[in-house]
Amino acid sequence: MQKTSSSTSEPVLLGLILARSGSVRTPNKNVRPFANTTLLGNTIEQAKASHLIDRLGVSTDAVSYLEMASSYGLNETYRRPANLAGSEATSISCILDYLNWHSQIN
Repeated sequence: MQKTSSSTSEPVLLGLILARSGSVRTPNKNVRPFANTTLLGNTIEQAKASHLIDRLGVSTDAVSYLEMASSYGLNETYRRPANLAGSEATSISCILDYLNWHSQIN
């Protein structure tokens, strides 16, 4: 999503990582050790290294995921509501929920 920053006329690109803890097949797969990091850690590192994203956020249902994201230097972390934590929740519903939250804090 691009928006114009209120302090400058430069567009801002917001990146969003969706990380649900309750995977049906592999619970907590996002924080399990993987190639000297975790899937969530690797995703955050790759997004930060892209230099295309101005602001990066994480939306999750798990406090431990929020803590991990914060340990990687992210301060736009959001714990989504329980109705968006299950396997029936769609990515777009989680994105819209995050954007609603994001617009209220910025």
